[in-house]
Amino acid sequence: MVRRIRYTKPTIRTSITAIIIGAVINAIYIFIKVSDFGTDAIIALAGLIIGLLGLWFTNSKRKSATFCLVIASWLPAWQKFSGVDSILPCVCGVCYVFASMNDFQLINLGTPMLESSNDVLADMLDGKMISDAAGKQDIWLKAVHDFISRYTVFAYYGYIFAAVASLFLHLAWALAPEIWQGYSREFWALLGAGGLTALAGFITEIGRRKFTE
Repeated sequence: MVRRIRYTKPTIRTSITAIIIGAVINAIYIFIKVSDFGTDAIIALAGLIIGLLGLWFTNSKRKSATFCLVIASWLPAWQKFSGVDSILPCVCGVCYVFASMNDFQLINLGTPMLESSNDVLADMLDGKMISDAAGKQDIWLKAVHDFISRYTVFAYYGYIFAAVASLFLHLAWALAPEIWQGYSREFWALLGAGGLTALAGFITEIGRRKFTE
C-alpha cells in the first residue's frame, strides 16, 4: 500500500482559533479569581487584553500580532513565578505562544510550508523530494535574511528565544510540575540549555552572514 506524508499548512485561521481558545481559558481564570481580585487577576486581565489585541492584529495580518501574542504568553509564566498553582494560565500561555509562532512564519517571514508530498519512495527515486526540500530551504533562508536585514539579528534571535522559552516554561509547568518545586537544578539546567542554544544560534548566524557577504 502506498503511504503518503501529510503536512499541516499553517494558516491565519489556525492562529485565530488558538488565540480564541487561549482568551476563553484566560477569561475563565479571571472569572474564578474575581472574588479576590488581586495582582494575579490583574495580570490575567492584562494578558486577556493583549491577547485580544493580538487577535485583532492577526485578523488584520499585521506584523505586530506576533509580538503582542508573545508578550501575552509571558504573563501567565509571570503568574507561575508568583506561585499560582492552577494549570489554566499554562494552557492559555501555550495557546498564545503557538499563535505567535504561527503568525511569525506566516506574517513576519511569509514563508510557505509543505502541504503534502506524493509517494515518498517515488519522490526520492526521481529526486522530486530533494529538489522540493532544497527549494523550500532557499525560500526560508531568504525570508530570514530579509527579516534580519530589516530588523537586525538581535530582533530575530531575541524573538526566537522569547517564544521558545515561553513554550518551554508552560509545557514544563503542565507536564513536569516537579521541576518547578523550588526551581530545582533540573529547571535551571533546562532553562540554561535553552539559553545556550539560542546564543549558539545567534553567534552562528552572525558568523554565517559575515563570511557569506
